[in-house]
Amino acid sequence: MDWDATVVTYPDRGHTGLFMDSRLPSDVVAWLREHATAG
Repeated sequence: MDWDATVVTYPDRGHTGLFMDSRLPSDVVAWLREHATAG
């Protein structure tokens, strides 16, 4: 996959989230944001 992704570490949550750029489908971005911010 040739996505432009920035991997961000959340020290307070102990996991890694992905913030993808706007070229991805909105449903994929929404899924990633939902899981990246899930407590």
